[in-house]
Amino acid sequence: MIDESILQQILTCSESGRLFKLTKQELEFYRNNTIAVPIQHPDVRHQQRIDQRPAKQLHLRHCSKTGEEILSVYPDNARFPVYSMEAYKQEMFG
Repeated sequence: MIDESILQQILTCSESGRLFKLTKQELEFYRNNTIAVPIQHPDVRHQQRIDQRPAKQLHLRHCSKTGEEILSVYPDNARFPVYSMEAYKQEMFG
């Protein structure tokens, strides 16, 4: 188990060389979940999480209410209505 003295240390990222420190809350989280203390800077870890996400693909399609051409994350053959922002606001708020 890592002792609390690590909270006073300045750590060096194994990838970027940037310096970082752990907070008490982070250390408690790692201990409670039996996770090794990270060796990468928080920004590097965040970018790694982002990189694991699938890329969003935009589709040129038509608004289900007005027929206007819009960009959407849903393709034209989606089984549910997809509205433009203006049509959605009109539908929801009159």
